[in-house]
Amino acid sequence: MLPAKCLRLVPLQRRNLIPTLLFCAISGSVLYLNSYLTFSTLFGGDKIYRSGRWWVDKLPSSLLSFKNHSSLIHTEQPRVRHFPHCLVIGASKAGTRAVLEFINMHPHVVRPINEVHFFDKSHNYKKGYRWYLHQMPESLPHQITVEKTAMYYAVSDVPFRVHQMNSSIRLILVVREPFSRALSDYLHMRVSYNNRGLKYESFENMAVDEKTGNLDLDFYAIQRSQYHHHLWRWMEYFPLSQIHITDGDILRTEPWTEMQKIQTFLGLQEFYNSSLFFFDKSRKFYCIKKETMACLQKSKGRKHPTVDKTVAEKLRAYFRRENEKFFNLTGRRFPW
Repeated sequence: MLPAKCLRLVPLQRRNLIPTLLFCAISGSVLYLNSYLTFSTLFGGDKIYRSGRWWVDKLPSSLLSFKNHSSLIHTEQPRVRHFPHCLVIGASKAGTRAVLEFINMHPHVVRPINEVHFFDKSHNYKKGYRWYLHQMPESLPHQITVEKTAMYYAVSDVPFRVHQMNSSIRLILVVREPFSRALSDYLHMRVSYNNRGLKYESFENMAVDEKTGNLDLDFYAIQRSQYHHHLWRWMEYFPLSQIHITDGDILRTEPWTEMQKIQTFLGLQEFYNSSLFFFDKSRKFYCIKKETMACLQKSKGRKHPTVDKTVAEKLRAYFRRENEKFFNLTGRRFPW
């Protein structure tokens, strides 16, 4: 409501007229802006957010969340949709699903069930931040939101798009021995094709150029294991301090140790220890202890195909050189 003196009908003295009109104009502008922000937040979703970085940085975080109708009625412990505090960006077939399921065990974390593919698929990105926000689960005030899409890591446009949304977001990258990761990537695609009754070329035919006999470095399974190439692009926008690198091989053998590191990186309360996991001997990896035991889906942990020795040696030699670039970039060595 405007100040009372702006609503008076009695004549003003001349010397007070200009200051009073100026005061009323400012008051009216503030009232209008406040109403606009409230209306846009409740019904416009991301309109303010998309209008420019300056507005995003200046607005309180409460205006960047979409409250459902129930939270408007029940003021006690409202559940709110938040943009992710952290992204698990990849690498695909390195253990990202395990990280997401294990991190979801923590009582202070929520996550979307499925990969959202907002930043890597242009048709989703064009739907805007409001659509993205609606893909997030509702959370309580003490919880953070984590989203995982494993293809974010290897798609060139994604680092810029993520930075545009939130330059201070936390990122988790999962890596594993690159030759094994490449085989898992290939096997995943082959099974997908076979399930639809389609044939799929052998790993050797796809990994080696038939004409030259050299490795085909554009083969997706090889390309996605070139860790340094993709990480360098992310580091153009984010400092390494915002990127936590998880060892996918250790995650498989001692998941609690890697989850404790992630827990620290995200500033979460201590939670993880070995008693939360059990080893499934038939599947040869760790599962989650709940009221009922829970394991990752059966598509995880498939047996790799046997690869021609010559091709395998070429790939291992190639990755040894590539790995050194990754080690130098991160200042950290892995036993590859």
